[in-house]
Amino acid sequence: MTAVTRQVESSHPTSPPPASRGRMRWWIEALLAIGGYELYGFVQGVTNNERVRAIHHGRDIINFERATHIWVEPTMNAWIAGYRLVAQLANYYYELSHVLVTAGVRIWLWRRHPSAYARWRNALLAISIIALIVFWAFPVAPPRFAAPLMDTLTRYDTLGAAHAHGLVDLYAALPSLHVAWAVWVAAAVMSQTSGRLGVLVFAYPATTSFVVLTTANHYVVDIVAGALLAGVVTVLMTRLLPRRLSAG
Repeated sequence: MTAVTRQVESSHPTSPPPASRGRMRWWIEALLAIGGYELYGFVQGVTNNERVRAIHHGRDIINFERATHIWVEPTMNAWIAGYRLVAQLANYYYELSHVLVTAGVRIWLWRRHPSAYARWRNALLAISIIALIVFWAFPVAPPRFAAPLMDTLTRYDTLGAAHAHGLVDLYAALPSLHVAWAVWVAAAVMSQTSGRLGVLVFAYPATTSFVVLTTANHYVVDIVAGALLAGVVTVLMTRLLPRRLSAG
C-alpha cells in the first residue's frame, strides 16, 4: 500500500502552498518594475512637449484653489525658502523616498507576507497605470513652473534636477504619484502589522504631502487626487475584489 500511495502522489504533484500563490519569481517581479519605468519614460517623452497646455492646466488649478481658499502653496514654499538645509533635505526626500520606500515595502511583502503580496502588488500597478493615463491625457505643470514660486530642486540642483534627464516627467503633477504611493505603503504596512506601528505608518504620507507642497512640486488638489486614487484602488484590489472572487 505504501508503494502504491507513493506512486499516486508522484503522478499527482501537490499544488504550491497557498502562501506562494500569485507571487512570481523575483526576477519576473523585477522585470515588471522595469517595464513600469519604461512605460513612465514613454509617457514622459509624449508629454514633455506639452509645456503650454500643462502650464495652462496648472494655472486653472491655481485659480480653483484661490476660489476655494486652499491656495496655500506660496505660504509653505516661502517658509522653506528661508531654510537652506531644510529645503535640501526636502529635495532629497522628494527625489528618493517614493522609490526606495515603495521598493522596500514590496520586498518586505514578498519575503515576509507572500500570501498578501500579489494583491498589494496588483494594487500598486493599478494605481500607477491609472496615474500614467491621466498624465498622458491631462498634463499639468507643477506650481514651481506655473507660479512665481521658488523651485528648490533646481535652486540647489539636487541630484542634477537643474539639468533634468532620464525618467523625469516635468508635467505629471496631477495626481501626485508620490502621495499615492505613500498611501499605498501605509495601507500595506498597516494591513500586515498591528499596534502603534499600524497607525504611525500614516505619518509617511502626511510627511510626503508636506514635502511636495513646500517644494512646490504639487498642488493641494494633486495631493487629494493621489490619496483618493490610492485609497479607492487599494480597497477595490485588496478587499472587495478578493471577496467577490472567493465568493464566486
